[in-house]
Amino acid sequence: MQTKVTFKLIKALQDAGHDDLVEELLEKHDPTAAVLTTLHGEGGVLSSYGAQPNMFHTILQPMTWPSRLPVRKTQYQDSIVEILTEQTDSTGDNADNYCDTAPVPGDLKRCRTKTQIADWFMQSKQNVVVGAGLLRDPAETERSIVNLRSLQSPFLPSILTEGGVNLRSPLAQSLLELTIALARSLAAVEVVGDHSTATASAERGWTTEPDGLALLIKDGHVDENGGLACAAADSLVVDWDSNGVDDTVNGLDIVSTITDMLYSRVALARKLGISAAWRFVGDERLFREVSFKVASTYANARYLDASSSVPVGRDMPTVEQRYQEMKRTNTIMIDGMPVEWIFTSGAEAAAGGLGYISDLFLECYMVNGAPNSWIEYYDMDNPYVQQWVGSAFNSTGRRTFNNGMYISALRSSGFCDEVLLASMPRFMHYARFLSARLDSVSYKTYLGYRSWLSTDSFAGGGESSFSF
Repeated sequence: MQTKVTFKLIKALQDAGHDDLVEELLEKHDPTAAVLTTLHGEGGVLSSYGAQPNMFHTILQPMTWPSRLPVRKTQYQDSIVEILTEQTDSTGDNADNYCDTAPVPGDLKRCRTKTQIADWFMQSKQNVVVGAGLLRDPAETERSIVNLRSLQSPFLPSILTEGGVNLRSPLAQSLLELTIALARSLAAVEVVGDHSTATASAERGWTTEPDGLALLIKDGHVDENGGLACAAADSLVVDWDSNGVDDTVNGLDIVSTITDMLYSRVALARKLGISAAWRFVGDERLFREVSFKVASTYANARYLDASSSVPVGRDMPTVEQRYQEMKRTNTIMIDGMPVEWIFTSGAEAAAGGLGYISDLFLECYMVNGAPNSWIEYYDMDNPYVQQWVGSAFNSTGRRTFNNGMYISALRSSGFCDEVLLASMPRFMHYARFLSARLDSVSYKTYLGYRSWLSTDSFAGGGESSFSF
């Protein structure tokens, strides 16, 4: 049921002519009308006769940064990180003798940053328990998904795959749909998640979004307490200004820029006495073009003869060093980050203009042998939650799993049930000053690229129901 506040908001939006926003608001916040259409039985898309029992799926799951992160528990709403940023200059005049007043050291300063916990909450469609698993007639065959493993992830709740996935079961179907939706909601915030985003504007599933990579690896950090700038806590951010991988910006090509970014972080870690490791995080299409550019720069310097524009051996020590530095870094290719689509028509497109713009992150993921990035979650296995789960008042089937990362419940009305799923995670990135970001690089896609996002690269189709 909508609250009075929501009704007022809807009325105000309608009066302002924003019917599209009203439709989206109702869809996001009033899902109770969604009833599961079972895959088998009357009207089910798998109730047709004569099909092979084994089937493939083509449902792409996002490639995500969080799926590569270690996981830790927390009991705190806010994670506070402080660093000593500087010591001011010494003051005072030199003493004339050892009995005179000598100069004194300057003051130490610190920067305090805060990362808040997020709130994730989704539910299944409504399941009608009566008649669950009903087949149309003896000619209907049960199906098995051949490549089911590709839909699974270590970050996904264990309840979603308990007992395998038999698509004849409405519960298994509901949990599979939740699995896919959870992975997509996680990918939607891994880069642009922002805890200050209002619930009505947040990505689906998030009451409060976690801060994503764009807010963790950034410049412009300020002290959480006093609001003063903390340049020493900033990541290195370089703006490529929507240029391509073959362009030059600020006198440097993209290979020199990226290797300078990496070298600067390596040098900073060395000066601070920190042993660290780095990896690139970005769109697979962007990294593919950057990799080609790095490899071709190395090959040109190594192999072209004097008749070409780049003679053999020219700048070889520098190019070799850059090539080896790039090879030593790991890579996480993701497809949940925002991508701007440009040059879709007109003269630029006719001239073969570049088609996409996004960012490339250089993440310091290890410091002194320990993770520098991880997922932190409020432990639902704590005694206060478990007091409810294990009590006589637990009449809604509440339970926790994934070592306390998730809690589930059942909302029931007669024979109609909905599975509820909730979690309170955040993304943590500790020594942010050792990471970097290359903003707004334009690039082309590759032939046959397919995405899980509803964009020009999405491929779906088919029927959601069947009848003879």
